[in-house]
Amino acid sequence: LGSSPVAPPGNGWIPIEVGSTQTKWVRAVASEYKIPLGNGRKLNDVIQFLIQDCGLTLVSDFFNNNSDATNPTNFAYDYATKFYKELVIWQKSDVKRQTRVITDSNGNEVTLEFKYATKAIIKLKDLLKWLNEMYNVQWAIFGNTFRVEHYTYWKSSRQNIIDLSQNERIKGKYNYKYLSEELPEKETWTWMEESDKSDFDGLPINYSETCSYNEDDAKDSEFNINKITTNVDFIIKNPTKISDDGFVIASTENNILISEIGRISNIIKINGANSLANLLYYLHRHGRPQRQGNMNGNDEIFYFPKPKRQGPDVIVPMCCDEVETFDTNFRVKTQMGWGDILSAKLKDPNGIMTISLLHE
Repeated sequence: LGSSPVAPPGNGWIPIEVGSTQTKWVRAVASEYKIPLGNGRKLNDVIQFLIQDCGLTLVSDFFNNNSDATNPTNFAYDYATKFYKELVIWQKSDVKRQTRVITDSNGNEVTLEFKYATKAIIKLKDLLKWLNEMYNVQWAIFGNTFRVEHYTYWKSSRQNIIDLSQNERIKGKYNYKYLSEELPEKETWTWMEESDKSDFDGLPINYSETCSYNEDDAKDSEFNINKITTNVDFIIKNPTKISDDGFVIASTENNILISEIGRISNIIKINGANSLANLLYYLHRHGRPQRQGNMNGNDEIFYFPKPKRQGPDVIVPMCCDEVETFDTNFRVKTQMGWGDILSAKLKDPNGIMTISLLHE
C-alpha cells in the first residue's frame, strides 16, 4: 500500500481514494501463498531449452527475451510490457499442493510439507499451441533465430513487395470465392479446468448471425487450452477440484505474483492478466474472423480481421536470386489489391512459383 500522486514502482497497482494531490495505491500479491517460485521455470527459459538442440535462439519483444524493439506500438504490446515480461510456468501440482499450517485434533499447529515436482514432460508443439491460443502469438524461424511475437507484429511486418496488377498472366481472373465457412457465429476458449464462471473462464465471442456462415452443419470455433489453468487462487483454495496433471502460467515481478483488474468482474484478481477475459480484450481483438462482435458481454470493433477472399492461384516465373529472397511474409498485388500469401509452391528447375492469395 502506498500513497503518492503517481503509482509506486512495479506493475499491478490500483488507485483508490483518489485525492487532489495524493492517491492511495494497492496491489494484491500472493505472498500469502507459499508457492515454490524457485521450482517454477521462466517461460522464456523453457522455450529456449526446447529449441536449443536445433541451434536456435529465442527472440521475442512480446515476452521480453533478447528484445530488439522492432515490435509495433499498440495496446497488445503495452499490456505485454506490463504483465508478460516475467511469465513463470509450474507443474500444476506445485501450485496445488502448498505448504500448509493446520490445527490437529489436539489443537496443535502442524505444518504439512509436500514433495514438489522434479520433472515436467512437455512438447514444443503443444506449448506453442497453448501460447497461440492464450496470447495470440505466432512463431517463425529466421536463420538461427526463433521468433515469437503477437499477431500484430506479423501483420505490420508484411511488406507490399510483388506487384502483378499489370501482369498479363492475371488478366481476366477477377473471380474469387469468399471463405464463408470460416465465419463462425461463436468463438470459445476453454482451460483444462473451469474455475470462477467469470474473468478466468470468460465468455465466448459472439458474432452476428447475418454475417456468419449459418449452414446447419456449420461449426463454431473452439480453442481448447487443454493443459493450462491460470486461476492460481482457485487452484490453491480448491485442490480437490484440480488435477495434478497440467501446468500453471502466471505473471510475476521480482518473484512475486502480480494482480490485475478482471475485465468482467472489475475486481482485482491474482494473475488476473492471464484470465481469459483479459487475454481476449487486450490480445485477441486483432485477427478475428469478423470486424465486429460481442466480447466479454460488450460490443467491440476488431482490428486486422483475417482476410477471407481467395482468388485464383497466381503463376509467376522466378529467377534463382528471386527465389532465394522470396518470403511468404511478402504481400502480392493483383487486380483485387494487395493480398497475403496463403501458400507458395515452387516448381523446379523451370522456376515457376504458384502463389495462393487471401484478400480482405
